[in-house]
Amino acid sequence: MSEPGGQELKFSKNPVIQQEVETTEESILRIDPEINKSTARTISRKQVADHFRIKRLQDEKASFEKEAIRDPLTDLYNLRWFTEEIKRKTAEVRRTSGPLYLIYFDFDDFKNFNTFYHHAGGDEIIKLMKHLSAKSAREDEPIARIGGDEFVQLLNRDLTDDDIKGIVERYRQDISSTSTEVLSNLPIDPKLQSSDAPKVATLSYGVARYQNESPKEFLHKADRAHKHAKSLGKNTGCLAQAVNEHLIYTELK
Repeated sequence: MSEPGGQELKFSKNPVIQQEVETTEESILRIDPEINKSTARTISRKQVADHFRIKRLQDEKASFEKEAIRDPLTDLYNLRWFTEEIKRKTAEVRRTSGPLYLIYFDFDDFKNFNTFYHHAGGDEIIKLMKHLSAKSAREDEPIARIGGDEFVQLLNRDLTDDDIKGIVERYRQDISSTSTEVLSNLPIDPKLQSSDAPKVATLSYGVARYQNESPKEFLHKADRAHKHAKSLGKNTGCLAQAVNEHLIYTELK
């Protein structure tokens, strides 16, 4: 029996499908004992074909939906997912007046990893964030990759400056230790001085506390805090809060 698109269910060769056909046939004969076995077999084959076709379509739909919101390199959530998530979270916080923080972080001098270890090496550094997310981030606070070596995370709970610093410090320590091991096993471009190659990856980050701005302004505030941290020498972080329409930066160190 063939399905739309030319695909065929191999009833005689697939034991799972064959068992489904036989079970369905038996059910049909119990319901209507007067129906002959050949007709029951034909009906059962059609029902099983329909069942597996629907299941395949459901699996394909689930796969497409996952691909639409996942970054293919790290399997972290992507910009598309984050764009919807920040809208949802900020709308929720406006209703409840609860806390919400946004961490915006990236690797310091990331281009050096691509230069000395080529893009394959740079990809290995990016993939460290998958390990970091699985090990150190809470399940309800996933890290998302929004482009290049830029990552974000929404924290929907009460936090002090020390709490935030502790969270990101764990991230930095994890990246530092794992990147040292990964980089030590990567080949360095033979045309470059190996002594100049980065031996460890570090993070700089900006944190914004939500203060009823739009999602776009909220993200921009975290990005500005991140850039301010970079200006302080990298491998550090800043918290940005609006006071009288001016952003006040507090270094988290």
